[in-house]
Amino acid sequence: MRKLKILLGLAVAALLVSTGWQMFSAYYGSLELVDDLRDISADVGTRIGLSAPNSEDELRSFVIKKANERDIHLEPSEVTVSVSGEGRSAVISLAADYHVKIDVFLYSFVMRFHAANAR
Repeated sequence: MRKLKILLGLAVAALLVSTGWQMFSAYYGSLELVDDLRDISADVGTRIGLSAPNSEDELRSFVIKKANERDIHLEPSEVTVSVSGEGRSAVISLAADYHVKIDVFLYSFVMRFHAANAR
């Protein structure tokens, strides 16, 4: 009976660690994506005249590419791009609304995230 309790305790501990790791990874990935969105929206090359401003579709594709590098799978409809102004005074607003499925043995739940470059 004692061995059964130990095995059951180890199984519960492994389940908690696995779930915690999945949740931490999703949350950390969201924080990294926010940093990436801030970097993309800063677009220093455009502000100092080294490169042409990107279109909204190019920005959306770049956000999706950066998200994929973070193991976040985004659809174009989940990415919002807004560019106001022109040239050096352009303000680029980027946001991504997405969800991550967390699997816990026979149960799963969804964590929803909103990543944006707003300060």
